[in-house]
This record gives sequence, C-alpha cells and structure tokens, in this order.
Amino acid sequence: MRKKLFGRAVLAATVLTGALAGSVPAYGVVDGTEVADGAYGFVAHLAIGVPGIGGACTGALVDPQWVITDSACFGQPAAGRPPVATTVTIGRSDLAGSGGQVRTATRLVPHPDRGVVLVRLDRPTTLTPVALSTTAPAPGEVLRLAGYGRTADTWVPGRLHASTFSVGAVDQARFDVAGTSPGQPGLCKGDAGGPALRETGGGVELAAVHHASYQGGCIGSDETRRDAVETRVDDLTAWIRGIAPGGLAQDHREDATLVYAYSTGAVGPFTFTTAATGAMTARNGFKSPDGAYNTAKMKVLRGDFNGDAIVDQAVFNSAANGMLSLDTFLARADGTYSGPLRSWTSTGFGSYDRLRLTSGDYNGDGRTDIAGFYNYSDKSIGLFTWTARADGGFGVPAASWRNPPTPYWGEIARMKVFSGDFNGDGRADIGSFYKNTDNSVVLYSWTANPSGGFPAPARGWSAAAGWGDTERMTIVAGDFNGDGLGDVAGFYLYAVGDLAMLTFTAKPDGSFASPFASWKSSTSSWGSWDRTRFTAGDFNGDGRDDVAALYGYSDGSLALHTLTANPNGGFATPVKTWNSASFGSYASVRLAEDQF
Repeated sequence: MRKKLFGRAVLAATVLTGALAGSVPAYGVVDGTEVADGAYGFVAHLAIGVPGIGGACTGALVDPQWVITDSACFGQPAAGRPPVATTVTIGRSDLAGSGGQVRTATRLVPHPDRGVVLVRLDRPTTLTPVALSTTAPAPGEVLRLAGYGRTADTWVPGRLHASTFSVGAVDQARFDVAGTSPGQPGLCKGDAGGPALRETGGGVELAAVHHASYQGGCIGSDETRRDAVETRVDDLTAWIRGIAPGGLAQDHREDATLVYAYSTGAVGPFTFTTAATGAMTARNGFKSPDGAYNTAKMKVLRGDFNGDAIVDQAVFNSAANGMLSLDTFLARADGTYSGPLRSWTSTGFGSYDRLRLTSGDYNGDGRTDIAGFYNYSDKSIGLFTWTARADGGFGVPAASWRNPPTPYWGEIARMKVFSGDFNGDGRADIGSFYKNTDNSVVLYSWTANPSGGFPAPARGWSAAAGWGDTERMTIVAGDFNGDGLGDVAGFYLYAVGDLAMLTFTAKPDGSFASPFASWKSSTSSWGSWDRTRFTAGDFNGDGRDDVAALYGYSDGSLALHTLTANPNGGFATPVKTWNSASFGSYASVRLAEDQF
C-alpha cells in the first residue's frame, strides 16, 4: 500500500520502515484539537492558485518575510516567482477571522534535494517566527504536528488543528510519525508543509515539515492507516539562514552601497547600513593598494553575486593598456568587505568606452549576473551576459541578442540601461531608454530566458518627439509599488528648471504604464540636478523599493537622502539620512546605476 503525498505533483516518499512509500497526487490534522486564537502564531496557510480551484498547504514562518513548506505544494518548483498566485495567511487560527497578517508570495527558493521550499513574502510581517531546531528527532520522541487540512468530517475546515505524534524510524532526510492515543490522529490533504514542533520548557522549535500520509480517517478516504512521513529541517539551519533573513544585519532593510575611487588609483567599497529610524551609517573594511585600478574607467555593479542574500559589489575596470577586468567585492554580514575576487580579464573583448553595463539575476538561480551592451565599430549593438558563479566570480561573457545597424539603433550614447523583473517570472530582465534621432523616446525591454540570455527587445512604452529629453533624466529601477514587478523611476529636469520623480510602473506583460510624477521640486529648492545620483533598495523594509539620492554640496560635503516609495509607486519628499563633510569628493563616488 502506498502512502499519499500532500503536494500537487507525484513524488516518491522515503521508505523508512519498509511499509511506507510515495505514490499519488494529493492536496487538519484528523482527530486533532482546534488551536486557540493567538497560539502558534507562526503557522501559515498557503492558498495556491485560484480560490476554490487551486490547492492549499500549511507552512511555518521562519523569518518575518519567509515561510517554509513542502516543495510539492508547488509541483516541482524552480527558483523564482511562484508558478501561480499564492496568498499566505500567518497567525490566524480561524481563517474566517481577521487576526494575523496576509501576504503574497513573490519568490520560491527550493532546497536542492530535501523537498522543502522557502517562500518569500511581498513584505515582512510583524509576527514572531518559530525557532529552528538543531537536534535530530529521536525514535519515541513526541512532537506536536499542526495543519489547516481536512478533518474526519469537514472538507475545508478553515481552522488550524494540532495533535501529538510519536517519532518512528529516522533517516538522514525524513522520519516516520504515528499519532498517539486517544484517537490516533493523522494528517490529511491541506496539512502538507505544516510544522512538526518540539515543545520544551524553553519554548517551541521547528523540527520538520509534513511530507506524506496514508490519510486514514480523513473525510473522503477509506484508508485506515494513519502513519505519516516528516521532512527533517533540523540540519537545514545554515541553508535557511543563508536565505532568510535576507539583507544586511538580518533586519530586512536593504542598504545603500557605493565604491569610492581614490586619487591614488585605489578603490574602497562602502555599505551604508540602514537603521530602523532611516539613518544610514557608512561601513567599508577594505581599501585596495594604490594604483590597482584605472579609476577614470571604472563601472560599479551591485547585487548578490554569490547567493548568500547579502548585497555585494563588483568593479569592471579598464587598465591603461586596455585590459578589461572584473572583480567582485563580497560583503560580510557586518557590512564590511573582503578583498577583490578577480574572475575575468580580457585584452581582446573590445573597448571599455563602447560598453553599457547593468546587473540582475537573469537565469533565476539566486545569484546576480552582469549584462553588457557593446557598440561595435559598424554601429551594431550586441548583448552579453557574465553569469555569476557560486563563489561570486563570473564566467566568460556569452552573447545572445545582436542588432545590425539601423536608422534607430546604433549609438550606445543614446541608451540608459537598467535591470528589473518586469514580467514577474523570477528572472531579471533588461530595460533601456533610447532616444531616437528624431527625438522620440522608447523604453525597450529584453526578457531573460532560463539560460540568462536575451531575445530581441519589445517596445514597452514610447512617446513622440516633444515628450522630453532622456539626457535630462537619471534612471533607477526597482519594485516601487510592491507588486512583484520591476518598475522604472526617472529623476527628470524640466526645461524650466523644475524637478520631478517620474514612475513607469510595470504591467504583467512586461510593458510599462505611462509615467506619473510624484515628488516635485526645483533647482532652487533642491539644488543642482547634475550633482545628484540615485540608487534603489527597500531601505525601510516595507516590501517596496525606495530611492536614495546622493548629493554633492558646493562646500564639498556629501549627503544621502531617502525618498520612500508610496503604495502607488510614487515617492515621498526626501529625508536626509546621512551626511559628511569629510567623506571625500562627489566626483570620486561610483554608484551601480551610474551611466558611465
């Protein structure tokens, strides 16, 4: 007799006692007790797909912005955006009530071989996650299992149930459980991914998640056996904590980054850590030897290049002899940096001056890659991808799209490039504002394929001559309205001297809505337009990317101002979050979004 799985795909369950094996597809804890409101506030209900048609699973909050569950709930998921819309309700024992918090799943990170998946929420919760056990379950140990699944007499109970189970045979990945008396409880459809909890005098720990069950006693089942299989997570702490919590200092607020180009030819990467108050603090921890870089020809890229959920920086440099190099500065958890990892050099690739670079996770593997447009001497343009390795270095560039010279393409100086997941498929795409020779403006997007390459671009938005001049616009990309799609913002200088932040929100098809203006100012009230540069990140941890503006004052001091994003993707008035009279020259600062 085969044990039924909870997930929406056919998988094989581990045989532990010789009597249990995996088999057919399946979607609370039968003969368990209802969990009181406010108890087990870390347990999550996942509604996967169209309500009433899709499936449901249970999970556990392991970080304010991450839930763990059984990977079969999503079929055989790949890293990236969930294949169907998923609503996650946490801390609500009675789903018909109003307690707890509701979020949308935006990203999946499956374990490579364990059958569990981490689910990123669109914004952090304020609920307390469950502690992670680091001790393996032992035969005979009693754990408490919880879930939102069916019961003996209700198809969709909408209520969290729990009961105690005794541990049977244990192997390296899974273990058997059987319900304890009275009633010998079991697990049903909808319980998949729910927590197996070790309760001690010191609190509650997550020991495993539900994987498979005979479903005996469940409504609609004529099976009598009630054994189940749990997936161990006690030995996955390092993997979980490497992904969740993400961000520096485990605070769910992203941090601003820059590289400083010293006059001696040295470089130093800096992180500006963001406090709960919004204030930023500069941290570096590494400075290269003098003369190591030709700082006049240096591009900076930002991203999680080694997949450890901490933002790193990379420097693309052209030496005086024309040799190109790509170095990665890996960030540590405290915001300081390691020395450079040089992974690629070339003397034959081409000219530094013919490149436009941007960064994003183009193949959806959790590591940020680098892409570059190259302008050939015949005025054609090619697109290359440097795919990130596990150590944070990069492979050799691979060519994908190339466009022959046309009346509308050919001058890379007319391009402003950026990256974002414009269509929500879990892979970053590339965008470019292009100013045509007739002064019309086009926003193009290149949609990444699973290999990290790119087909021909699509026209995502356009305007006829007279709309404006992209040369008076500074571009930055991010998910500014928190809907999981990458948007575009432009700091625009009108001909009359007024300034405004324009937002082009992304549509599900990868195109963009017409821009709208939010924060507005003037050069007299804000300051010099050409002494302002921008970077994006979720600096307040609310699930929407914000914008930080670096400003260079006439007295030589520097400041960072944060423009927090509104729910519609617009921006609030900037607030000064850091300033220094001695940090260094504005001209020596390199931000990832700079279009050098």
